[in-house]
Amino acid sequence: MGEEKESLANCAELAARIHNNDPSGREDLCAIFADGIRFLLSRELGPHDLNARVCAAIDAVVDGIRRSELPNPEDLLRFVRTVVRRHIAAHTVSACEDSESTATMSRVLGSVSSRDREILVRFYLRGQSAEQICAEMSVSDADVALTRSRARARFSQSPEKRPPQSSLGALELGAAAGYQK
Repeated sequence: MGEEKESLANCAELAARIHNNDPSGREDLCAIFADGIRFLLSRELGPHDLNARVCAAIDAVVDGIRRSELPNPEDLLRFVRTVVRRHIAAHTVSACEDSESTATMSRVLGSVSSRDREILVRFYLRGQSAEQICAEMSVSDADVALTRSRARARFSQSPEKRPPQSSLGALELGAAAGYQK
């Protein structure tokens, strides 16, 4: 129990240093998370431009912390993982020029309610947290999770060519909604 409290305190201290533009904060973030980020990006996107992708993901984490997008510093690990997943999904969208996949995404977006479509766009395209969406749209966290899950299920049921399972996300659906990088 003592190690857990110390670890949470270290996360809070690291997040505070990053938020206050202390250069050692970014360095420590890299030292702690770079290998894990590298592994996730390599596994999902392959080795091409891996170092640049790792740096971009770390920069996105730092920028998010500085913009106060991390409301609870103890959630630093979850925040890093979320940013990396969105980074992967954004790359997948930009790489997904396949017309069959785009047609499938259009059908999936067309098959969900306007409320669900708004949840997907807010979460994956605008990068809002589930908590923000819940507060602004007056929906529960379970509604957000269920909407995302159902969209992935609809996409995976398509007989057409699918992206890898791990990259299925509503960001890909956003390409069909006209998302432009």
